Amino acid sequence: MTNAELDLATKHIINLVHPSLKVIKAYQSKRAPTGSYAVVSVLEVSETPVVPLVTLSDTEKVDSPIGQVSNVAQSTKQQLITQITVNFYRQNANELARDMLDCAWRPDIHDYLLRNDLGWQRNDPIANLSAEINGKYEERAKFTVYMMHEQASTPSVTNAIYSTQVILKEEDETVADFNIDSQASE
Repeated sequence: MTNAELDLATKHIINLVHPSLKVIKAYQSKRAPTGSYAVVSVLEVSETPVVPLVTLSDTEKVDSPIGQVSNVAQSTKQQLITQITVNFYRQNANELARDMLDCAWRPDIHDYLLRNDLGWQRNDPIANLSAEINGKYEERAKFTVYMMHEQASTPSVTNAIYSTQVILKEEDETVADFNIDSQASE
C-alpha cells in the first residue's frame, strides 16, 4: 500500500468519526481552511516487525542454452507498520483527537480496515499542542496511529537446474567430467 493510499484511508477513517470535519494532506502550500480541520501526515519510514512470508514456485518453461528450463518466481509479502500523524486545529481540537482513540474498537472502522487490508496496530497518547499564536489562543492536538499493511513483490530468478562440470589437471588432462541435474529423480 502506498503512502497516498494510506493518506486516503486515514482521511476516510477520520470522516467516519467526524463526518463534517475538513481533512487535508500535510505539506501543502495552501491557506488553512476556516473552522476546525485535521491535517494528515504519513511518515515515509515504515517498520518491519517480522520476517517476510516468502513462497517459491516454478514458472512456465523458458529457453536457455541447455534447452527448456524453469525459472523460479519468488513471492515476498513484507508486513509493514507505518506511522501516521493527524494534527487537529482550532475549536474542540483536543476533543476531536480524543474521539479517535476509540477507532480500534468501532465496528464501522474495523470493517473498513479489514476490507482495505489494513490493521490498527496501536496509537500514541493525545498530545495537547494548544498555544498562543500571534496573540490569539489556538487549540491544537496531535494524534498518532500506527497502521499495519503488506507490501508484496514477485521477482523472477533463473533456476540453475543443470550444469556440466569438468575437473582438469595443470596439463589440461581431464580428471573428471560429470553433469549435475537438480531435477533428476534419485
